[in-house]
Amino acid sequence: SGEPAAPAYSGSSECLSIADPREVWIFNVLTGKGNASAIWAAQQVPPNHIAPIGNAFTIRKMNLSDPEHFLYSAGITDLAVEMGWWSPKEEVSADIFDFFGAYGYDPPAHSTPPRTLLQFYSGRRMWRVWSLLSPAEGRKLDPNKGQLIHTKDPYPIYLTAP
Repeated sequence: SGEPAAPAYSGSSECLSIADPREVWIFNVLTGKGNASAIWAAQQVPPNHIAPIGNAFTIRKMNLSDPEHFLYSAGITDLAVEMGWWSPKEEVSADIFDFFGAYGYDPPAHSTPPRTLLQFYSGRRMWRVWSLLSPAEGRKLDPNKGQLIHTKDPYPIYLTAP
């Protein structure tokens, strides 16, 4: 979305689940550089797990050398590095990429609605799904944590189903 010279990256993203009877994948996608093509990532959800989608990216640390569990578009890190949103120096290995940390929405400190409310926009939804579908696991999570790119120890992408 937006003009090619000034793409609106924060308004052009989606988080979806893709499933068949054998497997489930979480799929995050946003517009590519200059609104050309797309940048996307997919992470497989293990059997017997629950992965809520709270209308925000949830894929965090991707192992780019593990195609059985992570798939992604060519050049997935390029725009993040170019824009200064992410650096390989932030990771413990050259094979690791924080998709949500690089491309997730980071509201300004003085945003409307306030950042303190926006942190709960997706996080509280995710927590509620886990608290209902996997109560034992849901009780281990802090419902007041929120889900923004700089959230310390963010929620996992999935938890064990009961």
